[in-house]
Amino acid sequence: MVTIDAILLGGGLGTRFAETSQGLSSDLPKQFQLLGGVPVFIHCLQSYLDMGIFRQVVITSPRPYLQIAEGQIEKYLRNRNLTKITVIAGGARRQDSSRLALQALEEFQPSPTRVLIHDACRPYISDELATQIKLCL
Repeated sequence: MVTIDAILLGGGLGTRFAETSQGLSSDLPKQFQLLGGVPVFIHCLQSYLDMGIFRQVVITSPRPYLQIAEGQIEKYLRNRNLTKITVIAGGARRQDSSRLALQALEEFQPSPTRVLIHDACRPYISDELATQIKLCL
């Protein structure tokens, strides 16, 4: 049986983004910036949920922003099944966040046979990528 889970890496603070952003709330990392009135990472998460194939989605967030991430999920996705979403603190580097998220997935049984790892600041999933992911099933 194929079990597919997803990881959204959003554990960075976006310091380069903050240095170059103009007219945006640079006090928030870019994954929390609004795009069309919705936080960037919510767009990505929504795409994952719409695919309907992921058992669990783990999102990494900077530790100081964990409550913001959880609150935004509740606000923007309140009509969705939120038991499939887990928010954890990310690590110092992208690979650390990936490792922590993979460890979080180990708590779910059976272990996933496939894991998709994606950057939470890349909000749009192409139809081609969605089709390729579904072919993994």
